[in-house]
Amino acid sequence: MNYKNIGNLGNCNTGKRFVKSQGLIETPNLVTKLYTMLPKDASIDLDSARRFIKTKIEEGEIIPHLSGMGFTILSPGVLNSSVWGEEFPVLSKNEVYFFNQNDLSDARRLDLNVKGESCAFERIIAGYEALHWLKYLKSEKKEKDKEDYFNSFLETILE
Repeated sequence: MNYKNIGNLGNCNTGKRFVKSQGLIETPNLVTKLYTMLPKDASIDLDSARRFIKTKIEEGEIIPHLSGMGFTILSPGVLNSSVWGEEFPVLSKNEVYFFNQNDLSDARRLDLNVKGESCAFERIIAGYEALHWLKYLKSEKKEKDKEDYFNSFLETILE
């Protein structure tokens, strides 16, 4: 096989990203774990992001589905919200929004069929979340099991 016509992407921005827990965003029908994934010295307006996510849940754009449980990743210019269990509990449904760096007032929802649902770095977080989601699905799903899921966060440096 000749690979000369594939993988020719040029320079890609794959610098360090610091993944941190930012707690939970709680609504009556959906609780989502909030992560930030930022370069070392970057900051982001968490209050604005929390309001934005709650508004999108209230407007029915981010849907609780059957589980009412999920996770959201906030990085410069991108918010990716993933909710578990639409028809199949092991599947997640993503809503992705692009915005100008730290200003969610201009956020626009992406067509995932055109842009894709996540970047390689977000998939590392999603993999961690999937392992904890599967642990939850195998549990008795009592309050303690829900607390265990919501208290498990990945905190790391990705590069």
